[in-house]
Amino acid sequence: MARPTKHNADYFSHDANMRNQRKILAMRGKYGAKGYGIWCMLQEVLADSDYFRLELDEVELELLASDFMIEVDFLQEFLSYMQRLKLISYDSNILSCPSLTDSLQLLVDRRKRDKRRKNARSALTENLVSTSEKAVSDSENVVNDEKTKFSTRKTHSKVEQSKGKKRKVKESNNNSKERRNSIAVDAVDFEKYFSSYEEELSTWEFRGAVAHFKKQVSRNGDTNSYDSEAAVVTHFRNWYNSAVASGLFKEVLAAWNDRRLKLLKNFNKVTRMVLAARGKKYLDLDKLKSGVTNAQSLFLGIEVDRSVLRDEELEDFRSAWSDCEKFFDLFSKSTDDVLVGFLKKKASSSNRAKVTSMTAHLANKLKVS
Repeated sequence: MARPTKHNADYFSHDANMRNQRKILAMRGKYGAKGYGIWCMLQEVLADSDYFRLELDEVELELLASDFMIEVDFLQEFLSYMQRLKLISYDSNILSCPSLTDSLQLLVDRRKRDKRRKNARSALTENLVSTSEKAVSDSENVVNDEKTKFSTRKTHSKVEQSKGKKRKVKESNNNSKERRNSIAVDAVDFEKYFSSYEEELSTWEFRGAVAHFKKQVSRNGDTNSYDSEAAVVTHFRNWYNSAVASGLFKEVLAAWNDRRLKLLKNFNKVTRMVLAARGKKYLDLDKLKSGVTNAQSLFLGIEVDRSVLRDEELEDFRSAWSDCEKFFDLFSKSTDDVLVGFLKKKASSSNRAKVTSMTAHLANKLKVS
């Protein structure tokens, strides 16, 4: 069963400076934050409605007021004022927001293009199947006719069949050649194309765009469907332009930054656990072992993708990561006597001793450079 066509939107672009637009400022001056909240909820309702418009009869008006937790009279007054500002269109009980509809037009156009491509692929598939079935049927008829003819005709039929087999083998070889010439998205070095984007994006933002593009292509099953590297680069540029125009790229960067913050948060937690010098869990051997074991477990569970880090963070991250790896390695090789000496040294040190100093102590005891 085909998926029903959508005529609404799951999200829409919200400008960061929308509250300071002249007409919005007028609305805020009259209705305050309450009016701004109603305006935002109203856009959500319209975006979720078919064709981004809503038929507001008496019952629907009451339901909408109830949804917004305001009185019907207040909602009618609010809509009237917004219509005066030409922020909405409210004619014949049909409510819409022209600016919202315009901003979602790219989404509508993209859906139409996708539908046309899908219909074209379906028509092509049906045509190929029909042609194949006809060819099979014709072949069967020829075979049946040949059975009633002279042996010379049978010989001729065998020659024709042999030619057909050769054609199929040739076509198969051509298809294999095309598959060999296809290129995977992961095989493309996007970094060498950064110069085309450096006026628009930082290297960190560019890496985020590439990562999201690869994920989207993989989700669609198109990882090996390109015949050249140029085709991949062109697809990426078209995707990027569309994402920027629709506002989707802001969400892409937000998700990319979330991954960065998650990595830093988990690693900072590890370093805080390792750097603890005078906490209770470092005052006796058992608690020291338990604390370091917990830190190492978290450390090993961190999913490291250094591409999500900003360029200025990479060097410090590499250094701190290397220090932690060395510390955990030395700690696992240390005897209880060495660890007790470590505790005594830490008891007299500053509260924020560095990982390197801990590592140096254990390395010295184990005679490891």
